[in-house]
Amino acid sequence: MTRTTNNGDVVLLSSEFSQAGTQVIVGVGEQRARWSCIGYSDGTTADITSLTNEGTL
Repeated sequence: MTRTTNNGDVVLLSSEFSQAGTQVIVGVGEQRARWSCIGYSDGTTADITSLTNEGTL
């Protein structure tokens, strides 16, 4: 997440485990802009997506 958002201020907000992959929601930056991704057991991630209307950031 840090590399994608170019911001090291990342806080875990929630996660939901499934055998297919764990959905992770994080807050990024001072405003805690919400981002999501899927984490896999091999350490890889996919579908890194902003959940925030970035036009208002």
